[in-house]
Amino acid sequence: EAEGGIAIDYIAVVDDGTFAVLAGTGSAASQVAADPGPATIAESGLRACRVLVAARVGATRLIDNMELPLVCEEAGA
Repeated sequence: EAEGGIAIDYIAVVDDGTFAVLAGTGSAASQVAADPGPATIAESGLRACRVLVAARVGATRLIDNMELPLVCEEAGA
């Protein structure tokens, strides 16, 4: 059983515009894009990404996501 009764199915970081998987654990790890294509850049100049999480708490499966702006190392990255 997982710590505190919480079992994480996956965590993924995706491009907010294309949903290309940039990083992941669990079942999302095998879906990381070799070439995620052009980055979606927000008005702030940061890369627009999203964190996706699926976890089980007891018999209940929870799925959530949140915005994650990232600094780009180079233009168009």
